[in-house]
Amino acid sequence: MNFKVITICLLFSIKAVVELKAQVPRKIIVEHFTNTLCSVCASRNPGFYSNLNSQPSILHISYHPSSPYSGCFHSQHNVSGNDGRTNYYGIYGSTPRLVIQGTVIAGSANYGSASIFNSYIGQSSPLSLQVSQQVFGTDSIQTQVVVKTVASHSLGSLSLYVALAEDTVFYAAPNGEGQQLRVFRKALSPNAGQSIQAPATPGDSIIFRYSSTKNPVWVASRMFSVAILQQAGNRSVIQAENSLGANVVAGIEDQRLKEPPASVFPNPFSDRLFFKKQDQNADLYAEFYTSNGGLVKSAQLGTDGFIDTSSLPKGFYLLKMTHAKGTFLYKLSKE
Repeated sequence: MNFKVITICLLFSIKAVVELKAQVPRKIIVEHFTNTLCSVCASRNPGFYSNLNSQPSILHISYHPSSPYSGCFHSQHNVSGNDGRTNYYGIYGSTPRLVIQGTVIAGSANYGSASIFNSYIGQSSPLSLQVSQQVFGTDSIQTQVVVKTVASHSLGSLSLYVALAEDTVFYAAPNGEGQQLRVFRKALSPNAGQSIQAPATPGDSIIFRYSSTKNPVWVASRMFSVAILQQAGNRSVIQAENSLGANVVAGIEDQRLKEPPASVFPNPFSDRLFFKKQDQNADLYAEFYTSNGGLVKSAQLGTDGFIDTSSLPKGFYLLKMTHAKGTFLYKLSKE
């Protein structure tokens, strides 16, 4: 090999090393498919969460598909969004399931073993994501996603999926789980993501902005945005990021009371929901919301008595009771 050939090879090697160093770490994201009526989920999720907690850099979002249990409270909140993402990976019909970096993990795998992450650790990406979120007042959430090219690449068509999720939901589920983590609430992009072309030149970036009305069921201070950038063909994740720990600005939100201002019973209820106020002199205002956030009934509460709920169809409801010092949320069902 002559000197000229050696020089060219050396230059290409140096160029490859420089470009590799210019890349950024590829974030790992786990998309978790579970259900609040699934007893198997209740037995397997603790081990998975413990495993996840030992890997603090790994991102996580959970979906609640309507199969195998359509009565799941979180599923009913947004059936099309939960089912849409589940069908995107072709795993509709069984829970729990994991998808790591766009790869479906076998249902028989040990979700509590750190080894399920091994093949995805230490990878780099020529693209970076920055996700920021702002909550305005009590009714608006705005999300911004910046896709930046940090190194040369030959990536073709990509898919950008952006969603809103709630960090922790305190719900006494029928399967015994008292809280659910990183609960999917709404897709801001199509369920399969929107088609994009990443900038070819390092240093260039493109910005995507989304706006959503805040559902009254959501707790604004717990909301965050997540973005997943994938290969359009094989769904492999190129980069992922969320707004937690970044530029998250929570706006004014109702002050949540730690203790209920009234006891309500029975639950499930039928044509009457009885209430007993903690403070007989306090003014209380009750609002009933469906699981997807629609206001269906409101009432001013006087002395102890009952609320006529005969007009409400059977299903799950969120009762928001407003007191002079704040609000309290009750999760109820009518049978």
